[in-house]
Amino acid sequence: MKGIVILIIVILVLGGILTFRVFNPEINIFPQSMSKEEVRQLLEKGTQVNNYIAKYKKEIDNKEQEVTRIVKGNTIILKTDTLYTWDNLETKEQFIISYDKKVALFTKDRDKSGIVKNTSKGVPEQVTMISLIDDAQYEYKYIKKEKVKENRCIVIELKRKYEAGEYSLGIFGSNENAVEIKCKIWIDENTGMILKAEAQSTEEGGEKNTTAVEYDVQWNVVKEEDVEKPNLDGYELVDLDAR
Repeated sequence: MKGIVILIIVILVLGGILTFRVFNPEINIFPQSMSKEEVRQLLEKGTQVNNYIAKYKKEIDNKEQEVTRIVKGNTIILKTDTLYTWDNLETKEQFIISYDKKVALFTKDRDKSGIVKNTSKGVPEQVTMISLIDDAQYEYKYIKKEKVKENRCIVIELKRKYEAGEYSLGIFGSNENAVEIKCKIWIDENTGMILKAEAQSTEEGGEKNTTAVEYDVQWNVVKEEDVEKPNLDGYELVDLDAR
């Protein structure tokens, strides 16, 4: 009798797991970890995606603006309420247009004279996260699989503690106190593109700052006419190569 009861309990448990998986396929009860190298290869794949539109929010000049990133082939376009940039990674041409000032900057050698340094077809965090994975001082942790806007993603965390004076704050110098940097990213398991990222810095003593970005991405929708060179009629032209 005891054996029959145990068998019934096992059947009920397995049935419950199966039912849960049917109605919640995005949740992995038995997560399969990915190594740091496997995730790096996935991120590297994301730098080569060459046809998509990504929209996201970003603070520019103390104002939150929607940014649209359009990629087709070797052409990368960034659009905000006030700025438009057009980059070609193959020809090295670059145009930067200010709607407000009616000025268009241009160069035939973006590597030498360009202002906007688009080096990857992937989203802005793509190359940054690859460099953090390559940094042996960052602790790597695979978390789980989770959906972002119906896209199945790999979720990982990268964490490092910097001692006082070790973490660069750019023109503001370096950190006065020890600080822990924690990055959590959601990587689309099919394309390798980062679809969501959260960064948290916690200073010794308690102050915590968090920034986050989420991308609304459409793949394989960009046409040739969407990435043609911009019309510069009515704009003051500034040749960056002549500086």
